Amino acid sequence: MQDEEENDSVSKKAEPKKHVWLITYTADSVNITAEMLHARGIRCNECHTVAWRESKYCLVHLSKANRLRGRQLDRAIDALGPTHGIKKSLVVGYSALYSNDKTALTSVEEHPGFKHIVYTLNHAPDQLHSWMEEGDVRTNRKGFLWRFLEAVDPREKTHSQLVAQVAEWAPKIRQHAEQQQAIESLETMIGLRTREFERMHRRYKKLKRKYAALEAGRVEAVCEKH
Repeated sequence: MQDEEENDSVSKKAEPKKHVWLITYTADSVNITAEMLHARGIRCNECHTVAWRESKYCLVHLSKANRLRGRQLDRAIDALGPTHGIKKSLVVGYSALYSNDKTALTSVEEHPGFKHIVYTLNHAPDQLHSWMEEGDVRTNRKGFLWRFLEAVDPREKTHSQLVAQVAEWAPKIRQHAEQQQAIESLETMIGLRTREFERMHRRYKKLKRKYAALEAGRVEAVCEKH
C-alpha cells in the first residue's frame, strides 16, 4: 500500500498540470457542459463543444490557479459516463484527453478537433456551443479562442491574431512557392520539348521533299527506258 502511494506521488510530480484540454467523445453522447465539469471539481473558465462526424470535441480552458493533471480530468469524465452517458472516443494519433506536452509531437492547436472548432467558430458559429465565465468568444479578448477569430480588416486584429494568421499562412505561402517553382520547371521542359518537336518536324518535311524528289526522278527514269 505504501509503495502504491509512493508511486502515485512520483507520478503526480512527473505529470505537470495543464490549463488547456481537448476532450474527444462519441457523437451520440450529450454535450459536455461547464456545469457538469464544475460539479466534478473541474473549475474551467471556458468550455467550447462542437460535433463533427463520429465524434464531439470539447475544448476546456482553466485559469492558472485551477490547472489540472490528466488523471484528474480522466476521473471526472469517467464519472460522467453513468450519470450523463459520456463515452470517450479517439482520433488516430491523439488520446481522448489531449493537451500540450513537451513530449508530444503535436500541439492542441494541430488536433483535427481543435481545427474544426476554429472553423466552426468562423464559418458556422451557431453550431459551436460555448460557455465563458466572462463575456463570449467575440467580446472577451482574453479568451483562448480570441486570436483565432477571423477579422475582415487586419487593422482590427490583435497581435495574437496576427501571429496566428501568419502561422496559418506561412506553410500555404511556402507550398505556393514550391508549386510555382514546379510549374515553371514544367513550362521550361514543355518549351524544350516543343522546340525539339518543331526541329524534328522541319527535318521530317525536308526529308519528305527529298524523298518525293528522288521518287519522282526514279519514276521518270523508268519511263525514259520504256
